[in-house]
Amino acid sequence: MTVSRSSGSARIAAVLRSDNSDLAALAWLAEYVQPGDEVHLTVPYRELLVGGLRWSPALRAADAHRDRARHRLSAAVARLRALTDRDAEVNGSIIAARRIDLTADLATVADLVVCAVPDDVPARYAFAEAVRCAAGPADVPGGSGAVVLVPEQHVVEKTTVLVPDVDARLRDGVVAAAADATTRCEGTLRIVRSAVGSDAATVRKATTALEQEMQSWVDRCRPSTQPACVAEVVARPLAHEIRLIGATIGLVVVAAAPGLEKRTELSDLVAITMTEFAVPVMIVNDAVPQDDPNSGAQTDQTCEARSAS
Repeated sequence: MTVSRSSGSARIAAVLRSDNSDLAALAWLAEYVQPGDEVHLTVPYRELLVGGLRWSPALRAADAHRDRARHRLSAAVARLRALTDRDAEVNGSIIAARRIDLTADLATVADLVVCAVPDDVPARYAFAEAVRCAAGPADVPGGSGAVVLVPEQHVVEKTTVLVPDVDARLRDGVVAAAADATTRCEGTLRIVRSAVGSDAATVRKATTALEQEMQSWVDRCRPSTQPACVAEVVARPLAHEIRLIGATIGLVVVAAAPGLEKRTELSDLVAITMTEFAVPVMIVNDAVPQDDPNSGAQTDQTCEARSAS
């Protein structure tokens, strides 16, 4: 099966931590960006409030604090430009904000927000935080952006993009983002659904149904590029499947649908992916409820918007 997805320029932001984990995030970005993309690196920092005292020592301390953030940003921009030979626009800013707030705000305007995950940050915590950021603030109309978590130990680039279908529901935004990532790395898109305890005949029937769902997505969204796609149903838990195929995966794509981050199966899967295999995880905003009577029209608009981006 092939899945179509038109590739185009994207607005990509990165929230850096100014530690060793930034190296993995920048390396992943260098592989992901394509000609025409706009990449904006950000370094959040806490503004020293003593600068408002207007005392000379306080002003000097505040200026030095900002200068350190600027130096870290300049080094990151230079490194990313050195890592990629693609014609992508790379800029940067230092922003006086909490990292979590900056990530959430960027997710409302960028197509993708890249976040490094240091070794000392639990994968489950980073995932839950990213789900909230990808969903966006409740009082701001949700965009179609995504957040990708890059583990500090991520080194080897693989070309298989995995979509674990944890709730037997293919989500248009997730499939579109995964197809785009697959096109960028010239790899293979793999959709896996679990049917624990099913016999061989049931698994074959479920696999056929999953392939039909994928074909329905292709017919509905009609994007242009066609990465190879494998759709399969396995008779074991997805967490177990990840342990079997984790060494072959380059990226895992999941939905930021409300409540999904609380499902043990999904959080276990993400933890295994990031901790045991150091594979990045992309969390995609899935703002349109599948059972919404108006979701069909909105889904078509989402497909068209992603295809045009």
